[in-house]
Amino acid sequence: MRKLLFLFLLGLMISCVPAKKEPPSPEALTFKPNFAETKHQIIFNWQDKSSSDSLYQYLQDESEQIRYLGALAFGSNRDSSAIPKLIPLLADSSVAVRIATAYALGQIGKIDAEKPLTDAFLHHDSVPGFQLLNGTILEALGKCGSSQTLKLISETSTYVPSDTLILLGQARGILQFMLRNITHPQGTAAMISFLNNPSIDTSIQTIAAYYLHRGKNLNLEAQWPSLLTAFKNQKSDNVRMFLVTALGKTKNEKAFSELKPIIQDEAEDYRVRVNAIKALQYLEYIPAEPLIAMMIQNQNHHIALTAAEYFLQFGQAERGSYYEELAYKMKADAWEAYYTMFAAAQRHIPTFYKEPKEALTAFLKSKLEKESNLVIKRKIILALGYDMNNMVFLKDLMLSSEPVPVRSAAVEAMGILSAHPEFNAYFKTFAIDSRNFISKYLLQLCNNPSSQLIAAAASVLSNPENNLKIYINDSLDLNLVLDSLKLPAQIEDHVELSNLIHSIKGTTASPFRPQFNHPIEWVALQQVPDTSRATIKTSRGDISVELYKNIAPGTVLSFHQLIEQGFYKGKIFHRVVPNFVIQGGCTRGDGFGSLDFTLRSELPPIYYESEGLLGMASAGADTESQQFFITHSPTPHLTGKYTIFGKVTQGMNIVHQIRAGDIIQDIVLVQ
Repeated sequence: MRKLLFLFLLGLMISCVPAKKEPPSPEALTFKPNFAETKHQIIFNWQDKSSSDSLYQYLQDESEQIRYLGALAFGSNRDSSAIPKLIPLLADSSVAVRIATAYALGQIGKIDAEKPLTDAFLHHDSVPGFQLLNGTILEALGKCGSSQTLKLISETSTYVPSDTLILLGQARGILQFMLRNITHPQGTAAMISFLNNPSIDTSIQTIAAYYLHRGKNLNLEAQWPSLLTAFKNQKSDNVRMFLVTALGKTKNEKAFSELKPIIQDEAEDYRVRVNAIKALQYLEYIPAEPLIAMMIQNQNHHIALTAAEYFLQFGQAERGSYYEELAYKMKADAWEAYYTMFAAAQRHIPTFYKEPKEALTAFLKSKLEKESNLVIKRKIILALGYDMNNMVFLKDLMLSSEPVPVRSAAVEAMGILSAHPEFNAYFKTFAIDSRNFISKYLLQLCNNPSSQLIAAAASVLSNPENNLKIYINDSLDLNLVLDSLKLPAQIEDHVELSNLIHSIKGTTASPFRPQFNHPIEWVALQQVPDTSRATIKTSRGDISVELYKNIAPGTVLSFHQLIEQGFYKGKIFHRVVPNFVIQGGCTRGDGFGSLDFTLRSELPPIYYESEGLLGMASAGADTESQQFFITHSPTPHLTGKYTIFGKVTQGMNIVHQIRAGDIIQDIVLVQ
């Protein structure tokens, strides 16, 4: 009976009357915190300390601004025990408070909030802010609702294009379901209908296209005509770069003829071309090899690297020598694609081709010996991981006195080697002994708290593709090491080692949240302007950014303080993923380095739905420290999980030019 009542209420929700008036702007339904106000400071303090009991009192405050900030705090600390305390605020006299509450319940992500959220959906347009509230509820249901709810939300067709905020919430909701691996054909149909309606706002179409781009196991084979039409009519590169993936997912026989000119068009946005190359993976055998071979020589390093990675991931064994031939013809200064092609050759030359394998390994080792750039050395070492003859060499390297980034690359390469599909066939009767050999030395690194390689080694051991954890007989010593780690400085080690211990036991590790250790200095924060700006000076040019003090106060203050200390001088961008992010600020240059403090994740309703957003890298909730990234394009799957603390205002062309290893010469604050 209760289920029938819920479905009846949800039916009412999706058949509500379309909007007849323009609602207030989202900005009019939010409250900017005043960091000079004691109550505001206290709320943020309790949020940082994840002290729900202390926050509850502010949910009943007479001030709607305080109730708003109190409710929003749970969007960051995501405590499921707060659900009963939050539910009454869905009927608050303030629509802004209701919106903050709906967002927070979605962030918590528990099914308990499904019916209360549905009940809070407004069925008329007389309440100011109804569009934003209803859109937020639809998005929240995507984070916590059931598959039946997805079906009903997807079937909604009563809205008109001018109902932008509700439609945006609907699209975000369907996307959030997909990110939880819940999809429905009707949801896919709804997203495609958004893309084929020229009256629909581009922000909604971006979400719809991203859904098709990222969604797994979507059946798009019958959608070729509508998706091709949508792509050809689309003007926004943010939409086109994701739609091009969907063209490949249709598996249509005409897809290659459409993707080929996109890939070759030098006037095309490189991000569209990158995704077009990746889209080829979804097609049956196609004559793509000559095209990809041309692209590995492309002047745009993102395109060249993506093409080389295509050969690495999807190349054919009998073509390994051809990939090696292509690699030798490339320019070594385009090192990302250059060494990726050698990795493709290593992977796809059959293991029983002894002489070609030995010659290629000798060549790469000679390059490694002469190379001084640590980022390039790491790339060469990873390529060596595709030859199983290098097992002892990699073991010696990861136990050597080489710099930590070199040794961690050897650990990662050992993971590549142990996951090789021909591992058992190559080692034959010695396969078990070989895996035991690898596990032994990786475990040795895990058992040494000062090895600086615990996180790297533990992540390789726990990866099911490597088939290594079964050779670890007892996790007792690992628990002792876990207890001895110095937190928060060794947070990466703690997270990965805990995952390994649970993996050995066959259990799932609970998300680890470090103890509160870095309070906001309120006097210092008040000296930071609301319109704080900085310039990231790089070896390729300047990137100007604005910092979102009112959205992520703790993060922005920490960033300011590190800048003032000169921390970022000489650091590098250690990670560049084409059409995704550039990432820098690591203390050691391999992505595993952190400082002796952690920040709390700050996750109010702000979205990774445009390029140039500054986010904080993390190993899980509340593990942020000093590493940051900048997005190349919209990345909605990061929304609500990674702190956004700013945005690029000038220099996106520089962001797109950055290569791994490029230097952050300095970051300076601009008044």
